[in-house]
Amino acid sequence: AADAKAGHTHYTSSLGYPELRQGIVDMYRDDYGLERSIDDVMVTTSGCHAMWLVMETLLDDGDEVLVIEPYFTPYPHQVRLARGVPVFVPTTKENGFQVTIADLEAAITPRTRAVIVNTPCNPTGVQWSREALEGIARVATEHDLVVVADDIYTLFTYREPFVPFASLPGMAERTVTIGSFSKDYLMTGWRIGFVAAPLALAKAVNKLQGQYTSGAGSISQKASVAA
Repeated sequence: AADAKAGHTHYTSSLGYPELRQGIVDMYRDDYGLERSIDDVMVTTSGCHAMWLVMETLLDDGDEVLVIEPYFTPYPHQVRLARGVPVFVPTTKENGFQVTIADLEAAITPRTRAVIVNTPCNPTGVQWSREALEGIARVATEHDLVVVADDIYTLFTYREPFVPFASLPGMAERTVTIGSFSKDYLMTGWRIGFVAAPLALAKAVNKLQGQYTSGAGSISQKASVAA
């Protein structure tokens, strides 16, 4: 309310408030030791909006995206909205819903462009092992895939610390991180997310957002700075 009364009710940059973007940069440095530039970070109107923006930016018509099962219900629809093709990769209860290199590679075709990583996972709650993450990293490198890391539940890790996919060796340059304030900070109604990506891709995503929403809500961004 104080921010609204102070006049923070107007359009912001399509990238978002600098202090919020810097806060996201600081969080990655302080919590995970991951250094990144403020220029690589942009604010979106929710994590779901961020995912669609990324898909629309990455995919040509008919490009395929690996979606690891079980998955957050919107993923295949977000891929299809960008005229891509979701390709499903199975996991099993018997191995704790951990994805394997064999299953990933069996799903890859010449049209595969990206793989979505979501850990801790919605709907299972499973935190993927370091071994599984490193396996995805090897497959992504060997097949020149972009990894879209949907880092929505970073504080919901209890057995071992959360590992940002972009912090794995060699992955910063091929990982697009999607974040949200909805779950970690109980801010579902504020509709704020973000994209952190290599600079060229971040710029491309921002160009798209500028034409669709102009940017995220000013008051929601100020609340996120406080969070």
